[in-house]
Amino acid sequence: PRWKAAWEERARQRAAAVHREKAELEQRRRMAREAFEKELALREEIERQVRDVAIAKTQMLSEEAEREMHRQQLLAKHADLEAALQTHTLEALDGMREKVLEEMTESRRVIHEAVRASMVDW
Repeated sequence: PRWKAAWEERARQRAAAVHREKAELEQRRRMAREAFEKELALREEIERQVRDVAIAKTQMLSEEAEREMHRQQLLAKHADLEAALQTHTLEALDGMREKVLEEMTESRRVIHEAVRASMVDW
């Protein structure tokens, strides 16, 4: 009968439409899953790069602090050396001043003795 053939044709068309719809849904699901996986991978890459930048900044700040500490140590060492040189110079000058005063005192004594000795002969 004709109605049966028409019904079977509609059933086949409906089955084909359902099959196409199922295939389209599966393809959309697959594409959505792939897009989500790409999004996750991109987020992970961004997080990794953010961590790398944070690590690099931390290293840079650490190295900068280390250099500054070294500069301060050098400045302190230089200041200590300057102070030691100044102290040594002042001590040396004091020593020379004492020696000059002693020599002047000795020279005066010798001169006075020479003058006394020459006055005795007069």
